[in-house]
Amino acid sequence: MKEEIDASDFKAIKAENERKIIALEAKLIEISEATINIQPVLDKAVGILSRIGELYKDGDIRTKRSIIGSIYPEKLSFDGFQYRTNRLNEAVRIIYSLDKAFNENKTGQTKENFDLSCLVPRT
Repeated sequence: MKEEIDASDFKAIKAENERKIIALEAKLIEISEATINIQPVLDKAVGILSRIGELYKDGDIRTKRSIIGSIYPEKLSFDGFQYRTNRLNEAVRIIYSLDKAFNENKTGQTKENFDLSCLVPRT
């Protein structure tokens, strides 16, 4: 910058920006003190997710596209054999990972189903 700001212009700019800063800080305090009740939104989301299969099956084409678009936020691609996507919705990924935790092998259990007799010979 070759031009210099004279003192009166600097004071005017500084005063204007200080007013803006004070207003923004007040908004920030107001927002940080506000409590947000997300329980109704959470209840609605859980209700919808618990019925997502039914909603998809019974829905029209617009509903089905909306459901698929919410699960797969990026475009689907078809390579001739299967559908692929670059990214899965983070919430859906977490829900799917919870399912894996429920299928973990408990201590003392085996994954194989043996054909064992229920009859035990007498000693």
